Parts: sequence; structure tokens; C-alpha cells
Amino acid sequence: MKGRVLLALLLASALTGCALDPLVKPAMPKVTVPQRQPGPVALLVVGSPESFRAIQRLPSVCFGETSPSPDTLKRVFAETVEHAMTQVFERVTKVGAPAAVKGHPILVEAQMTAFVERHGCLASPGNYKVVEGRIRAVTDSGEEIWRGTTVSQRSDWPMWAMSLGEVARQYSESITRLVEAWAEELARVSLVDLAREQTERKAREEAERVAKVRAEAERVAREQVEQIAKARADAERAARQRAEQDATARLQAAREAQARAEREAKEAASGLAGADWARRRPLAEAAVAQAAGAEARGDAGGALRAYHRAWLLVYRDEDEALRGRVEEALARLAARLADKPPVDEAARRHAVQGDAYFDARRFDEAATAYTRLLAVAPWHAVGRYNLALALAAQERYGEAIAEMRRFLLLVPDGPPARTAQDTIYQWETRLR
Repeated sequence: MKGRVLLALLLASALTGCALDPLVKPAMPKVTVPQRQPGPVALLVVGSPESFRAIQRLPSVCFGETSPSPDTLKRVFAETVEHAMTQVFERVTKVGAPAAVKGHPILVEAQMTAFVERHGCLASPGNYKVVEGRIRAVTDSGEEIWRGTTVSQRSDWPMWAMSLGEVARQYSESITRLVEAWAEELARVSLVDLAREQTERKAREEAERVAKVRAEAERVAREQVEQIAKARADAERAARQRAEQDATARLQAAREAQARAEREAKEAASGLAGADWARRRPLAEAAVAQAAGAEARGDAGGALRAYHRAWLLVYRDEDEALRGRVEEALARLAARLADKPPVDEAARRHAVQGDAYFDARRFDEAATAYTRLLAVAPWHAVGRYNLALALAAQERYGEAIAEMRRFLLLVPDGPPARTAQDTIYQWETRLR
């Protein structure tokens, strides 16, 4: 008996559900919009009829529960969304796929993802419906510019409905409440402005990307230019170093050749020092001419060496004019040169011996040693000064004054010159 009653109740519920579908119609949303937004806007209700497979029912112990089919709810949802969008936007075009939005800068996508309901009764009170969904706006390039924050809406209803029409209205208005929330959110924003901002942002990002690419290209170009400049500078520096090394090698070879020639000339002059004046005079005059040419070219060192060769040929002879000319030139050039010619070992021997004789008060022998020193190194200022002192110690003041004046040619300035000149003044008082 109980089984037959249960079967009757289930059959009545099924028949009622089938009769409910024609009664569930869209409840048009009431949206407060100060001014509709300009179009055109494409509308895509996503997933119809695959938004969800079936209405989800929470468990209850009641019988007589009735629900419309999922297709009915999806149809009502799509019509409700379309009506709401016409209240928000001036021009709305419904499309069936995102690819059909050509000519519409903005696409609104709406989707109902779930419909949850619970029927209540005395044994299990509580009757409500929850509609879940999502909505967003994208540009024609697929860039999202807005997304609704409302994702579900719950509607509580009286436990008992008085008629099938009342039950159908509960389903329609549950959907309408979610869509109204979306419409209210859309009414507070400007999709056109958002799209423009998105476009401007993308333009800025593209400009920044292009600027970054350009900056990177410029940086790479600068690095390449710097690398090329560095390579060129390295090559030029290497070329200069090679040129300097070659020039140094050539200069060293020239100096060695010149030193060898001067050494040979000096040796020849020294070998001819005791020869007949007729033989030595042409060589002396040639050396003087060579020295004058070097001095005219600004080669003071070369001129000094050439005059020295002439000196070795003339310093003992009776040609006072030539010897005085050579001696004066040697003193003048030696005074100009910071680096004096080196004193060879023989000259050093005479200098050391002269100092030893002077300290022993053997002034005649000291004068002889200093004279030999000056014969080979006439620019030796200390030797010239000591020779004057050795001569004065022998009371040969005339010769001493002459040598001290030659010293002044070598050292024309400074405290030593002052002392030498004062000494001359003293010696002049002792001349007879």
C-alpha cells in the first residue's frame, strides 16, 4: 500500500515538472542607468546550452519537488542577460561565437555556471535558490578590460508556493537578481573608456617595448662602436710602439756609429798630438768646422765632442787664436749642457793624483796633474778651479787668474762663480 502511494507522489511530481517549463519566462531586470553607454557592443552568452548539465538539488525529505528543465533555465538566462544589456548599452548585437564580433570594439561574455536549489517542507524547512555565473568584457583583440565581481546570488522563498505560476516566478526572478547585479556594476563603469585606456596602455607598453628595443639596439651599437674604437686605438698604439721601437733601434745604432766614429777620431787625434803642426792643423780646422755646423743645428752635444777632438790637436801649440777659440767654445757648450761628457779613466787618474799632490802641498806636481786632466777633459770645472789654486799657491798669479777666468766660462753663475771672481780680485793685488 505504501509503495503505491510513493509511486503516485513521484508520478505527480514528474508531471508537475513537465507542466512548469512553459510557465518559466524571463523576469525583465529593472536597472537604474543614468545614460546608456554608446555601442555597438557584442553579447555572447557562453556555453548555451552547455553551461551546466542539470539543476543541482540539495537533499531534503520532502516529496512533490518540481523543477524546470536545464534548457529552460538556460534560455531564460540568455534572454534575461540580453534584455539587461539593452538597458545598459545603446546598441547590442547578440553573437554565437567570439569570432563573430567583427565591427564591435567590445564583447560582453556572460555565463551561468550553476543553479542550486533546495525545496523545503515542514519536515525540512528552508527553500532557496542560488544562481552562479560570471561576466566580463573584452576588446575585439581578446584583451579583458572588465570582470564582474558578483559571481553568485541567493534567493530565499516561502516554503510553500500557492501555484505553479508562483513556482515558475521563483526560478525566473532568481536568475534576474544575478543579472541585475551585473547590470548595476556595468552601469557604474564606462567600457568605452576602459577599452580606450586598455588601447592606450597597450600603446604605451608597445612604445616602451619599442623604446627598450631601440635602446638595446643603440646600446649594442655603442658597444660595437666602442669595441671598434678600442680595437683601432689598440692597433694605433701597437703601431706607435713598433714605430718607437724601430726609431729607438735606429737612434741607438746611429749613436753607436757616431760614438765609434768619434772614438776613432779621438784616437786618431790623440795619436797625432805629438805630430808636426802642419799635419795636425787641417784635422783641427776640420773638427772646428764640424763642431760649428753641429752647434748651428742645435746639437750642443755633437758640437762639444767635435770641439774636443779639435782641442786634442791644438791645446799644446803656438796657435793661440785657434786654441782660444776652441777653448772658449768648449767652456760655453759645457756650461749649457746639463749632462757633461763622461770622464774616462785616464782623466780620473789625473784628477785624483792632482788632489793628492795638492793635499801634500806639492803644488807644482798638482798643477801638472790638473793640466793633464784638462788636456783630455777641458770642460772639467773642478779640475780647472783646482789648477788655478795650485798655480796661485806657487805665486804664479797671472796664470792662476787666467785659469780662474776659464773656470768662470764653465760656471758663469751661482755662488761658485761669485767666489771665483772675488778670488781673482784678491790675486790681482799680488801681481808685480
